[in-house]
Amino acid sequence: MGDFDSIETLPENRNIIRYPVKKDDTDTFLAYKLAMERGYKNFVIFGGVGGRLDHTIANLQLLLNVAKNGGRAFLVGNNTVCSTIINSKLVFSKNFHGNISVFAQGEIANNVKIQGLKYCAENICLIPEFPLGVSNEFIGEWAEVSVEKGSLLIVWNEKLKHFLANINEFLI
Repeated sequence: MGDFDSIETLPENRNIIRYPVKKDDTDTFLAYKLAMERGYKNFVIFGGVGGRLDHTIANLQLLLNVAKNGGRAFLVGNNTVCSTIINSKLVFSKNFHGNISVFAQGEIANNVKIQGLKYCAENICLIPEFPLGVSNEFIGEWAEVSVEKGSLLIVWNEKLKHFLANINEFLI
């Protein structure tokens, strides 16, 4: 589904939903809205990171929309995964490696707790104007990132194969 403005020939498939090029929503947001109408709450968006920066930012905003509607979504691409939580937590098993960053998304995030990572914190406040939570690291322990009030954008390095093998840990 989408406007198909980036391809010359439409594939032959009766399940195609075509939208006008001039519209208010991105193709990804249109797909999300249709999935929500059909009752889905969990989303994995492949290729949602990288490419055009404006579309990556739109996809990061989509993560916040999904979380505000009680779901969970992940952007997966370029060995990176992004997700947003609101008044909630995200737990990582001890087999995660690499970098992880935590950002306030859209508002002040109060009582943020970061456990099981190289740099731990408890009862901190993150604000959108200051990237205090950037460049933390997994250390081979169970890790948890939580926020009591507010929303967090969580970004971590992960290969697609590893993410898919562990996706059930994240779904609500």
